[in-house]
Amino acid sequence: MSVIQDNSITSNNIQPASGQSLTIKDEGGTASITVQTDGDLTLAENVYLGSGKGIYFDGQTTSANFLDDYEEGTWTCAVSGLDSGSITLSDSTGYYQVIGHFVFIIAGLEVGSVSSPSGNMNINLPITPATGDTRKSGLAIYGSGFTGSPHAINGYVHTGVAKMQIREYLNNGGTADLGQHCQAGTLIFLSGSYQI
Repeated sequence: MSVIQDNSITSNNIQPASGQSLTIKDEGGTASITVQTDGDLTLAENVYLGSGKGIYFDGQTTSANFLDDYEEGTWTCAVSGLDSGSITLSDSTGYYQVIGHFVFIIAGLEVGSVSSPSGNMNINLPITPATGDTRKSGLAIYGSGFTGSPHAINGYVHTGVAKMQIREYLNNGGTADLGQHCQAGTLIFLSGSYQI
């Protein structure tokens, strides 16, 4: 085994006795890092990566195997984009998770009150999407409690702008604004992902 002098290792190899794991302890004497006999690494505490650093998977060194971002949290959803009037949400919490270059979102929203709304219905997003191709996103939306029995409800993520637009898709293939169909008690459930 290597000898440590003046806080420096005098050899570039550390090898425990046969059948023994290698353990590095913290200042309190608790095992912090353990290298098992088969080479597996056990960490007792958190790992902090510097800015721009990440993890390569499967022994690769290409960007396709590189994970450089992870985040999870909540955001407060709000309605915008109406031509007139207003829609206020009483249940407005959305949940998101970032893995690499994609954001995954889920939310169950309830309309608390309306004031003669009409026009487009946008909902803000927690993180701004990438610019470019809108096909790098997907949303699944279900709603109940709308007035006027709207047709299928769907939507898309705006590129480069932190919002998604929810629309009414008509039987003839056209679209219509959804804002005027909302009332107190309308429920909107959405989930999806988009590129950042």
